[in-house]
Amino acid sequence: MNPTPPQGPRPTPSQKPNLRLAGAAVAILALVAVGLGVALLRAPAPPAPPAPIEGAVLPPSVAGQFYPGNPGELRAEVSRLLAASPQRGLKRVRAIIAPHAGYQFSGAVAAQAYREIDPSFRTALILADNHNPDARHSGASIPDAGGMAIPGATLPIAPIAAELRRTHPQLFTCEPPAHRTHVVEVHLPFLQAIKGWPQAPDYAILPMVLGSMSPADTRQLAAALDAAAPKDGIFIASTDLSHFLDDASARQIDGTTIQSMLAVAPEKLSPGSCCGPASVATVLELAKDHAWQPHFLGYRNSSDASGDTSRVVGYTAIAFTEPFSIDPDTGRALTDYARQVVEFRLRSDRCPDLDDALLRAHPELREKHGVFVTIKKHGQLRGCIGSLGASSPICDGIREFAIKAAFEDPRFPPVSEPELPDLKYSVSVLTDPVPLNAPPEEFPSRLRPGIDGVILIVGDRSSTFLPQVWQEIPKPEEFLAHLCVKQGSPPDAWRRADTRLLTYSALVFGEERPR
Repeated sequence: MNPTPPQGPRPTPSQKPNLRLAGAAVAILALVAVGLGVALLRAPAPPAPPAPIEGAVLPPSVAGQFYPGNPGELRAEVSRLLAASPQRGLKRVRAIIAPHAGYQFSGAVAAQAYREIDPSFRTALILADNHNPDARHSGASIPDAGGMAIPGATLPIAPIAAELRRTHPQLFTCEPPAHRTHVVEVHLPFLQAIKGWPQAPDYAILPMVLGSMSPADTRQLAAALDAAAPKDGIFIASTDLSHFLDDASARQIDGTTIQSMLAVAPEKLSPGSCCGPASVATVLELAKDHAWQPHFLGYRNSSDASGDTSRVVGYTAIAFTEPFSIDPDTGRALTDYARQVVEFRLRSDRCPDLDDALLRAHPELREKHGVFVTIKKHGQLRGCIGSLGASSPICDGIREFAIKAAFEDPRFPPVSEPELPDLKYSVSVLTDPVPLNAPPEEFPSRLRPGIDGVILIVGDRSSTFLPQVWQEIPKPEEFLAHLCVKQGSPPDAWRRADTRLLTYSALVFGEERPR
C-alpha cells in the first residue's frame, strides 16, 4: 500500500507518487582460515518460444499512478531502480517477499529483491492478499483470463491456472474484483525488466489474490502450488509491513515481523504486522518444507521518501534460496575427473577440462564454491588440499586442487605412476559460510556434529575444520578446543565474548575402492 489511508482501489491525487576463505592449500586436519568470498556465475537461459495468450487480457489498473504509464518512462524508472540496487549474487533464489506500494515509496526495496532473481525463470507465481473491499472470497482467486497487460507488454497467465482450479475447486476460485488493484500489477514491470523487456515474453505468470484463509488453508495452498509449480518457477509474496504508525514504532514492529520471516515461522506473524499475511505465510510454508534459506535484503518505510515520520508504511525485501546440492551420479563424475586430472598431469603437461555435456546438464558446477580434493592410499592420507573461499568455479577448483593434492602437498612426496592403481579420490564441495548468530556459551549446543564445517575466529586468529573432522573429534566442546589450539589460542578461547563462529556444510563424494 501507499503510505496514506486508502480511499478505494485507487490513490487520490495527493497519494500519487511523484514519478521520476582467497583460497588456502591445507590438509583435512590442518586447515587454515582464508578470505571468504561469494560470487555468482550464471549460465544464460536457453531460448524458449513466447508463451501463447488465449482469452481475455486484464488491463492495467494503476499505471500512471503507482508507476509510470508511459512504456518508455516505465522502462527507464524500473531500470534505474534495479541499477541503483546492490546485488548480493544469491544463487538458486526460489522465492522473494517484496512490497507493492507506489514506486516512489517502495520501488527501491522491491528492486533489492528482484535484483537477485535469475532471469532463467519461466513461471512467476505471485501471491497477494485481497485489498479490494468489493471482493469477498476465501481461498486463492486466479483470474479467468489469458494475460495481464502493463504499458508496453502483455504477460501470459500460466496454463496451470485452469488445472489448479479443476483439481482444487475448494481452494482456487475466480473473484474478478480482487484483480482490480495494484497488489499483483506493480510486480510485473520488475519481471519484465529482469527478462530484458521482451515484447513477447518467454515466461508466464500465475497471479493469485488470497481471500480469507486460515493457517491450515495456507499450508494446503503451499502444498498444491508445490505440486503444480515447474522447477523453473519463482514464488513472489506481495506485501507491505505495518501501516500508519509513527516512524519509531513502525521500525520496532517491522523489525519483529522481519525476524519472524527470517525464522521461517508463519505462526509468529502477529495480526496486522503486514498486509499480505496469507501470502507471506504460504511462501514461508514452502520455505520450511524445502529448507530454503532466508536472506534479508533491505528495509525502508515511507518516511525515507516523503520525510513524514508521523504516519508511515514499512517495506522489506527478503529472498529464499534453495540449498546447494549435487546428485550422486554427478558426484561420481567429479571424483572420476579428479583421478583423470592427476593421471593426465603425471604423463603430460596438459590437463583435461570437465566434460561439456556434464556442465550443460549441471550448470551448478560453474558456481563458485570452496573445494577440497583428498587422496588416500591403503586407507592413509596421501594428499589433501583445497580452498574454503569461493574463488573459482567448482569445475576449475577440482582441477586445481587435484593437481596440488597429488603433487604439491608439502607433507608427502609427489604421486608417482606406480602408485596410481592404489589411490582413492574424494571431492568435497563446500557451501558458503554463514555466521552462527549466538553467544559463545551456546556454540556447543548449536553446532551439528558430522554436518557443520566450522570456522572459528578469535581476535585476529582463525582456524577451521571440515565436517569430516567430527569423525575424529565428536564432542562439540573438544571440537572447539582443538580449533583454538590449532590457531595458537588457549583451548578455552572460544568462550571469549568477541569470538565469532561461521558454519558451512560439505557435499562429499568418494570412491569406495581404487580403480
